[in-house]
Amino acid sequence: MNSLLNKMDKKKLIILSKLFIISFLFTFTLAFLATKLSDPINQFSAPFFNKGFLYFFTNNVIVASIMLLGLLTKGYVTYAFFTYQNISFGFSLGASLGLGMNFLEFSARLFHGPLELIGFFFMGLAGLMNLKNKSDHKKIIIYILISLFFIFMGSIIEAYVTPLLWQLIR
Repeated sequence: MNSLLNKMDKKKLIILSKLFIISFLFTFTLAFLATKLSDPINQFSAPFFNKGFLYFFTNNVIVASIMLLGLLTKGYVTYAFFTYQNISFGFSLGASLGLGMNFLEFSARLFHGPLELIGFFFMGLAGLMNLKNKSDHKKIIIYILISLFFIFMGSIIEAYVTPLLWQLIR
C-alpha cells in the first residue's frame, strides 16, 4: 500500500482525514450536547436493518460515487461532499448518544462503519486525482476497486452481522 500512495496522495489523504476529524467531531459534540440528556429514549429501533445487502451496497456506492465528481471539478465536489457526509454522520451519532442510546447499541450500529469509511476515503482519493494526468488513470481505477471492496464488505456486515448484534443486545 505504501507504494500505491505517493507523496501527493498522502497529502490528500491527510487533508481528507483532517476534514473528517474536524467536521465529524464538531457536529458529533454539538449534537450530543444539544440533545436532552435527562430524557433518554429507550425505544431505538433498527428500521433499516431489514433492507438487505443490495440496499446498503447500492446506497453506499451512490454516496461514494458522488465523490468522483471531484475528477471534473478539481476536487471541490469531493472535499465538499466528504465534509457534508461527515457532518451528517457526526450529527446523527451525537444525537443518538445524547438521546440515550447506550454504548452497546451504539457499537452494534457502527460495527460496519470502519469498513465503509475506508471505502469512502479511497473513493475520495480517486476523486482528487487529475484526469488530465495519464499516470493517475491506473491509480483512479485501483482506488475505486479498493473502495468498492471495503464498501462491499461493510455492506455484508451491515446487512447480516449488525442485525444479529442488535438482537443480542436488545
